[in-house]
Amino acid sequence: MKWIIPLLIPLLMLTLVVTAAPPTVVIRGHVGAVKENFLIVWVEDVIQGSLPESGVIEVHIESDGCSGFPQVDKVKLGDFVEVRGYLETICCRPMIVLKCRDHYVKIVREALEAKIKTLQGCGSEIAAGMNMTYIFFLNRDSNVTISLEEPNGSAILYRGFLKEGLYSISRMEGPPFGDRKICILAESNGDSFVYCCPYSVVQTKKTEVRAVYRNLTIRVLTEAGYPVRNASIYVDGKFYGLTNGKGILTTNITKGTHEVLVESKYYKAAKITAKHGSLIVKLRVKAPEVRLRFIPDHLNGSSVAKLVVEKLGGASISIRVRLERLGNLKVNATELVGTPPFNATLKVSGTGKLVASYGNMAVVLSSGLLTTKTMTKRQTTSTPEITATAAKTRANSNTSTPQTSIPAPAKSSAIVLLPIIALAITLVALIVMIRAGYPKGSQNK
Repeated sequence: MKWIIPLLIPLLMLTLVVTAAPPTVVIRGHVGAVKENFLIVWVEDVIQGSLPESGVIEVHIESDGCSGFPQVDKVKLGDFVEVRGYLETICCRPMIVLKCRDHYVKIVREALEAKIKTLQGCGSEIAAGMNMTYIFFLNRDSNVTISLEEPNGSAILYRGFLKEGLYSISRMEGPPFGDRKICILAESNGDSFVYCCPYSVVQTKKTEVRAVYRNLTIRVLTEAGYPVRNASIYVDGKFYGLTNGKGILTTNITKGTHEVLVESKYYKAAKITAKHGSLIVKLRVKAPEVRLRFIPDHLNGSSVAKLVVEKLGGASISIRVRLERLGNLKVNATELVGTPPFNATLKVSGTGKLVASYGNMAVVLSSGLLTTKTMTKRQTTSTPEITATAAKTRANSNTSTPQTSIPAPAKSSAIVLLPIIALAITLVALIVMIRAGYPKGSQNK
């Protein structure tokens, strides 16, 4: 029975591997779509685990598979949520599946943020006598105080409660001339945020002509069509505000063509030329910037090597590093997926090169001496014909040429041994017959 135990151990380990739970991930992001037992979340942060190279993921809510039920808050489009569940691949698409008691979808509160600016941009000069418009943004319902600091003192322009959104307030500029600073103080649930925008007021020039302003509505979306929230909008190099929960910012610009720059933390910046009216901008996911290297970068024979993936910048999302084999080299993986920084141990055998690539970056691991191995292979291929001829010549001439100069192949050795084996079998048979008394029977006859 003792021999059964070593056989049961690998079977038990295989069972544990097969029945192991999928990896658990925890993400945060904004809800892009809501259906029954189904959500689409625009991922802004990965707290635990790693996700494929995408800014949007599906979330499915199930009621079987584990003891208990997932905890799911009632969410709506645009809510900022935290999701915990299993990362599974269904129908070739990665998604988060909630099926256990410790899985959840819960609404979390974003950090309070507020910004304010003049219509012409912070740091600009405004002529006295012009109608000044201040634009300010809130990402949470807050008690708001807007104050203006002038050379002769300060004044409160607004104080009250406002809901999340984009607002504006106007006033006529006049003396005293000099530097000014418009500030916003937002307070919500014990949190506070202060933001100020400096500008200056100068005397009106007689030749100055007032500019005509028109509305420009900018809508920022992902490539999949989901709104990008809190994207920074710059027009002609001046900050104009942040997009709301629907990815929209409406502002005023002068008549003519302007350069619009859109920036977001997890997406690549986009620069577009636009006029007044409406504009839709689609952003691509900002891939992480990494550095690849092998430790060591050269191997002799079968061994292991470590691929080190260092993060230099960019979003905290998963990347896919492709592995390409050249020559007769063998490796235990064809690609690696992970969230930088990470390391991977590779089992390498044979001779050749292994190329690891991501984007425009590639590193090479070499194994063995390719030139030496190729020459040895050619010599081995031509050896049997020479050896067979030499063996035949020795058999015909009955010479005693030493066989150490050219080794005989295994097939020729087997042919030479066959007669010896047959002779040995015959001798054994004769010995058995003699012991059985075959000669005695012959004498009696």
